[in-house]
Amino acid sequence: MLNLKQKFDRWRINRYLKKANLFYVSEDYMNALKLYQKILCYEADNYAAYCNLATAYYEMENYSDALPMLEHLAKNDSSNPWWQTYLSKTYQNLSRFQEALDAAWSAVIISDFASEHQINLAYSFYEIAQAKGADFVKEKLKEFYQLCPDSGIAKQCYFAFNFDKNFTQDDPEYVEKMFDIFAPEFDKVLSSLNYDSPKQIACELASIINDKNTELSLLDLGCGSGLCGAEVIKNYPYCQIIGVDISALMLHQASLKNIYSQLIKKEITAYLESTKTLFDGIISADVLTYFGALDSLFLSVSHHLKSGGFFIFTISENNLNNNDYFLLSSSRFVHGFTYVENVLSQAGFELKSRHRIPLRREGEKDVIGGVFVAVKQ
Repeated sequence: MLNLKQKFDRWRINRYLKKANLFYVSEDYMNALKLYQKILCYEADNYAAYCNLATAYYEMENYSDALPMLEHLAKNDSSNPWWQTYLSKTYQNLSRFQEALDAAWSAVIISDFASEHQINLAYSFYEIAQAKGADFVKEKLKEFYQLCPDSGIAKQCYFAFNFDKNFTQDDPEYVEKMFDIFAPEFDKVLSSLNYDSPKQIACELASIINDKNTELSLLDLGCGSGLCGAEVIKNYPYCQIIGVDISALMLHQASLKNIYSQLIKKEITAYLESTKTLFDGIISADVLTYFGALDSLFLSVSHHLKSGGFFIFTISENNLNNNDYFLLSSSRFVHGFTYVENVLSQAGFELKSRHRIPLRREGEKDVIGGVFVAVKQ
């Protein structure tokens, strides 16, 4: 039985822990950290406080203090793959790249190839290759693909580093899982990258439709969290927008904005094949970067527009080589503008305008692309 002092200490620890956790979930990591440290002074083996202190150090980018704690957790709670994932990112931020790759791989194995850890491994391949070169990751990448040939994520990773002209579209499983994971932080992260495509599309729409009271029927292809729809609805409050996206969690974020008349979970080419609906316009912001060949997609878009209907979209520019399209190690396609214009023409569109713009930041550089306005002839 606990004596009076022990009961008081237990009450104080529980009180500190509840308060620390409230700080943690509100991302006030500094105050959370102070309370976790205080708890561990009273009770050195308090597992919850130890775990959250380690991840608080990580979230504060104090990787040197996070590292020994995460190594301890990975060793003593070895069935939990998340400690390996945290370790991977910590090693990476400390430029210990081989250990980062090994930890990301361990998380995949321990989790029995759970998709969230495969996605983390995919990001590790890309980010470590950026720092050390593609050759540094190729052996582990090959092993991943050989071990998981049926995994869309493994397939995507492999072809992102081994370009094949027959690989013409990002694997749907990869895209879905990536955006499911990314969804809760999507708007916040994109804002930090100066993501401007939705505003650019809304601006182009305003240049061709002057009457703000027009009751447009629009399709937002790959609507994501609804950023593009949100910009459009500001100018055209009476338009009806259907949003289609492959990620259920991105659609949930879009639903919170309360701007779409309907939200549909479906891969966009599958949706176009399954519906007979005709629209006044189709918009698509930063979506075609997950497609290489555009001919069949543009033809489907044309088939779902009314006569004179418009297609406004952004594309990332291929300024690396003369290929019509090229898959980067980031798993995004870039396209030659001449190719895009030719495919639009073949699909029955007249190009009205094309502006070369920065789409967003990636690392220290702008991603250059174009916003296109085409009208069905």
